This record gives sequence, C-alpha cells and structure tokens, in this order.
Amino acid sequence: MRYEELKTPLKLCTGTRKGGEQQCSGTLHKCKACGHVGCRQSRPDLCSEQGFDVLGKCLKCGAAGQMEALDAGDYSTQQAWLHPESTTVN
Repeated sequence: MRYEELKTPLKLCTGTRKGGEQQCSGTLHKCKACGHVGCRQSRPDLCSEQGFDVLGKCLKCGAAGQMEALDAGDYSTQQAWLHPESTTVN
C-alpha cells in the first residue's frame, strides 16, 4: 500500500521538501490557538509549508499542544492560509 493511500482520510501537505524538490505529502495540522496550518517536521525548514516542529509547537504563534490534524474535507483554513491574496477584508 502506498503512503498516500494510508493517509487518504487526512489532508496532505502540498509543500516542497527541502533538497529533493519533491512534494511533502505529510499530514496537515491546524493550530487551535491561532488557526495556522502546516505539516509537522522533525527538523526546521524541511518543507516549504511547515507549520509545526517535531514536538507539535506552532511555528507561527509558539503554542504547544494545540495541534490537530485537518479532516480531508476541511479546506477553508488551508485555502485562506495558502492564498492570502484572495481573502478580502470588509
């Protein structure tokens, strides 16, 4: 079974892995404290869309223990984070 098939129920990271220029495909997580979305990596800067360190600390707000996996159908937060230029402020 392929990695992507194992993670089918989860939303996967479309960021680029450092060095190999391959798609990350790690599980996307959302910070419950600030809403930041990204993958979790074992070392800093391993993915262009990394949002959490190996211990689950948010790289945007620094909150620890506030990381939750995104459901496959939860696209709203990811779209806003990946495409901030399409978000309008009234």
